[in-house]
Amino acid sequence: MSQPMNTQDALQLVLPVIDVLERLGVAYRIGESVASGYYGLLRGTHDVDLVADLQMQHVAPFVAAFDPNVYLVVDHSVVDAIIHQSQFNIIDLRTMNKIDVFIQEHTPFAQQGQQRAHPVVLVPGTRPLWMASAEDMILQKIHWWQLGGGISTTQWDDIVQMLRRQSATLDRPYLAQNATTLNITTLLQQACADAGVPFP
Repeated sequence: MSQPMNTQDALQLVLPVIDVLERLGVAYRIGESVASGYYGLLRGTHDVDLVADLQMQHVAPFVAAFDPNVYLVVDHSVVDAIIHQSQFNIIDLRTMNKIDVFIQEHTPFAQQGQQRAHPVVLVPGTRPLWMASAEDMILQKIHWWQLGGGISTTQWDDIVQMLRRQSATLDRPYLAQNATTLNITTLLQQACADAGVPFP
């Protein structure tokens, strides 16, 4: 089993994938554990999540860019993920850590998420990478928490920590509008209460 990664390890894992996406001109953003750690509470992670706007014409050059002795990337999994707007995995065979690549959805919320992504420096001295916004991570995390049956205390704590630490700079009208769209307004209100910050 792979060992939990810190931010430096996660950066080393995901950077080769981002390099390929950028060479192909594919928009991407970092999300989930790396992003929630950046905005809230840092945790060790076993994988890195990316959202990428991969299209069918990208599949062959994307897969061919990875050394099969180092990375496991299955072309039909990439194709299937694009068709169903789902996700596929890239596994680093040296460490068995993985990158989960989620295909960019065509919903207005997902499209806004890419437009609102912004460059951040994860590790001092490294180049900026595109990351999901704090607001989108909070909304997405609450939505995933709800879909998961509302039982993950770790995920809820991540939401609370992001709200608490980013409270001063959050775009509250955006949070309120999209919480309504995702039908999570009550949950956002509870998370704000738990974080001790104003509800949008």
